[in-house]
Amino acid sequence: MLPLIDTHCHLYLNHFKDDIKEVKDRAWDQGLYRILVPGIDLETSRKAVLISRMDPRIYAAVGFHPHDASSWTKDSLVEIRELAKDEKVVAIGEIGLDYFRDRSPRVQQRKVFEELLNLALELCLPVVIHNREALSDLLPLVTSWIEQWNKSVQLPQKSPGVMHAFSEKIVIAEKMVHLGFFLGISGAVTYGHGTDLQNLVRTISLDKLLLETDAPYLTPVPYRGKRNEPSYLPLVAEMIADQKKIPIKICAEATSNNAEHLFGWRE
Repeated sequence: MLPLIDTHCHLYLNHFKDDIKEVKDRAWDQGLYRILVPGIDLETSRKAVLISRMDPRIYAAVGFHPHDASSWTKDSLVEIRELAKDEKVVAIGEIGLDYFRDRSPRVQQRKVFEELLNLALELCLPVVIHNREALSDLLPLVTSWIEQWNKSVQLPQKSPGVMHAFSEKIVIAEKMVHLGFFLGISGAVTYGHGTDLQNLVRTISLDKLLLETDAPYLTPVPYRGKRNEPSYLPLVAEMIADQKKIPIKICAEATSNNAEHLFGWRE
């Protein structure tokens, strides 16, 4: 079995309500030994923490997805801060900007994103960042925040976080890596042949990549169109290994080491 870590999986969603035990068992059978469950609002952040407390192999991130920024209040920040103090919480996320669907006003998205970036800095936790067609606003915010991150002398992690389900061009990937971010590679890397994402994983150093499913979304080939789950993560590792022409075990070990480094897993 391959030593794999799924760094982004929404196990609390209704897609898994009827068979979450079987889903987890299949993941462990495939060699996964850790899963990170990120929240997307208050309710799911609470659920992420509860799920993480039930299994030593599961950890949580707490945050607010840009789609839900409209429901953000001062009380939201208070509760996210308290949830983030749980020993199983290793990151602030999923946070960011999404100008593709625009489900919350862009001004509000930016406000919530900035508040959660500041919270991550306050608590010395890395971030899990969502970006969709919002790079023009996201990049300046992140660049400014990174300056503050790098000035702190008390941060336990060297890396500030991961760009979740990365799909930008190589030049942006290189910029994010230069800022210190890891790039999360999802099942989308298996779609088609010679895609931009496949070119990206060939170009970017393996020590800057993380594996993720984003389950139940972004299901890899040959299961595309069906519910995604953590047990499909080897298909992502296989595609990256194929593109880099390296043994899949090397890919699994390296990306898992990257995750260990970023999230500083607390036993």
